[in-house]
Amino acid sequence: MCAAATARRQARQQKRMGSQKECLLRHPGLADQVVNIGDYPAQAGVKVGTRLNYLPYLERHTASRNVMPWLASSADLEALDWEVIVKTPEIHKQVEYRLVLDKYTCSSSRNADPEYEKWTVSEPHQSMLIDSNLDFNVPRFDWVDNHAAKPNEFSVHFSNQSPEAREKLSAITDKKLTITVKGIEYPLGHHTPDSDYHHPRYQGSEAEKIGGLVKAQFGTLRFHFKWHD
Repeated sequence: MCAAATARRQARQQKRMGSQKECLLRHPGLADQVVNIGDYPAQAGVKVGTRLNYLPYLERHTASRNVMPWLASSADLEALDWEVIVKTPEIHKQVEYRLVLDKYTCSSSRNADPEYEKWTVSEPHQSMLIDSNLDFNVPRFDWVDNHAAKPNEFSVHFSNQSPEAREKLSAITDKKLTITVKGIEYPLGHHTPDSDYHHPRYQGSEAEKIGGLVKAQFGTLRFHFKWHD
């Protein structure tokens, strides 16, 4: 905690300093501390290496950045122009965007040139929305097997968005994606660099596992999508 103090007896000095302020820095008491060269006890004559228990104390930090011990005078105690400054670490709130879909089955299609096979899960007959804290709809998601021509991909399709919504949706899809199915987490990470903001695509071993679940024809599977930092 730091107290910027300009007591009555320091009024003229404060005026000459302009906008600069002096500061009082409080140090907590510490037990069994070794006296080092330059410490206040050493300057007062205590032998370096002596072990002392330090009581809480205040340091005066002047506008010229000098540091010295400080004890309150009667004028300081009576002064009314104290300003208390409390500094706390800034905590960034972790924001998560969730989407829960039930997948019932899928449809598949093939393409000859270039060769690939696609499995699609789309609403309303193949999937159903269960829960979401997104402001955007996800009408379908796909798995594409490119037959080694290029990496296979899992993709999520958000409804076409207006240019005004691009920044808000990008703030979601630019985060990492983790999908949980039957209690098992599949961390897909960030989308591929060439993804569209409303059509993020994911590659890698975890995406391959999700692809296997997408291709399953029978049995309801609940997909928990989570975009997070």
